[in-house]
Amino acid sequence: MKVPNHKKNPDKYCDYHRDKGHNTDECYHLKKLTERMIKDGELNQFVRDLRDRLGPKENPEEEIEADEPERRDRIRGEFGQAKPHMPMTFSTEDYEDVIRPHEDPLIINPIIGQNKIWKVMVDTGSSANILFHKTYCKMNLAGEQLEPCNEAPLYAIGGHHIQFEGMITLPVLLDKLSYTVEKLVKFYVVRIESPYNVIFGRPFISTFEAVESIPHLKLKFPTEKRVGEMRGES
Repeated sequence: MKVPNHKKNPDKYCDYHRDKGHNTDECYHLKKLTERMIKDGELNQFVRDLRDRLGPKENPEEEIEADEPERRDRIRGEFGQAKPHMPMTFSTEDYEDVIRPHEDPLIINPIIGQNKIWKVMVDTGSSANILFHKTYCKMNLAGEQLEPCNEAPLYAIGGHHIQFEGMITLPVLLDKLSYTVEKLVKFYVVRIESPYNVIFGRPFISTFEAVESIPHLKLKFPTEKRVGEMRGES
């Protein structure tokens, strides 16, 4: 589980994590993210702006050589080169703020439809994406109607067989700073009490080509630019 709030320094605030405990300029994770962005060339525009303000280098040839790889990459991109493979791996750095060992579920807060939904559990043991009826009623889905569902009953916790209320397809947005991906996801709406608002099952994992890690309490997914990630919430 994550570091409890009462153990965090209330006098420090991180704009990246939007949480107390440490200052933004002390944030280890933000530092590593910035290093990766520099390595990937995503901050080249800022580097060029700074270079223009400082004036030309003493050796113009060095500046030309520095720009040459970026120019070649841009030319290759214009010819529709396929996106590179994005390996999604987990390391010790991904254990940030996680107290081990633990058996906590992976809980994320994505945007579903036009709503930011809290307490969404990622459960690879579920063969369906579940939207609980209480959540469906609060989502302001004016004009959206459930599709009839004649599938077999869902075997729920406690041995109860619960019939689906219906189906609905909604856009789901996974967001990590500027790295976002949005796709349509089919949900089965069920009327049953649950501590969660939504359950993302294997169909969600497959749709987003995502990889989850319970030990790290983190979900990673490919975007157009790089691998995005969502940290589990307590």
